[in-house]
Amino acid sequence: MLNSIQTARREPILAERGLTMTIINWCEKAGASFYNGGWVKTVTGIDKTKSNGYCFEGDFISGADKGLTEVDDGFYIVCDIQGSRRHPERNFGLFQVQGDNVEQVLDWVQGGDWALQIRDKVADILAADQDDGPVEFTGDEMRLLEQLKALAPDRLEMVLKALRK
Repeated sequence: MLNSIQTARREPILAERGLTMTIINWCEKAGASFYNGGWVKTVTGIDKTKSNGYCFEGDFISGADKGLTEVDDGFYIVCDIQGSRRHPERNFGLFQVQGDNVEQVLDWVQGGDWALQIRDKVADILAADQDDGPVEFTGDEMRLLEQLKALAPDRLEMVLKALRK
């Protein structure tokens, strides 16, 4: 019998690349009942020209509302439809999967404007999660960095505060 989460290594090619798939029961991990339906979608990018659910780029996870599914590390929007069939209540939340860990990153939101309620927050979260690699500085920037490194910690803090204003 499978646990609600298991890390499953695929073929050696995936292991060499450090990629893992995690088996998740979204009902348990997201606290979603999917009583009247719902869906899970991976979020790989944001199209800020759109103000509805289509602003979230990514693929839907097939069968996520029915039981166990395999997912990669990343961010996922979960739509859980509760209430009655006549009066459904759609709840949307953002979750992050990292290995065996599933964490709700944004609380549940409701309403016809749900996408606008979370679009910019999701964009900020995705941007903060991006690894742009090493930054290349110009000669002037390198000299400035050296000067900043030479400052006493209290002076450096004052300079950084002044920059934030």
